Amino acid sequence: MAENFDIKNIKNNYPEILKVIPEEIIDLASSEETQNSVADMCTENSIEKEGDVEKIAYYIGLSLLGELPLDELSKKLESKIGLDREVAEKIATEANQLIFEKVRTSLDDLYKNYERLDPEIEAEIDQFVEEQEETKESTREDQIPSKDTYREPVE
Repeated sequence: MAENFDIKNIKNNYPEILKVIPEEIIDLASSEETQNSVADMCTENSIEKEGDVEKIAYYIGLSLLGELPLDELSKKLESKIGLDREVAEKIATEANQLIFEKVRTSLDDLYKNYERLDPEIEAEIDQFVEEQEETKESTREDQIPSKDTYREPVE
């Protein structure tokens, strides 16, 4: 299943993003239902690599937060994750139907009234997410158990 869209880290590190975002969108971005929807979309589209699932969740989250226009989601999935155009468009369409539709009015208002972040801050957020992913990867590698050589004497 997809990792939690880590809204807590974004709140702590980039509070300016959340000043204008309606609570219902924040709740949806961090809900278990959204996580399950993302995981299901990925499974249905044969995307099994955990890092790719997490990136898809991240970009869907950015769309919910007003930082990635909904009509650019499929292009971003294609360019940043390397998905085929057809798969990227299918995921964007499914995200639109399963996730964005739940808060459509709030999203429309957000995109009308929200001034996107300075490109430097956007770059910082992208860097922050990449560092988190690298940390997760190195942690996973460190957790690979080595061969257990300890043996208790048998009586």
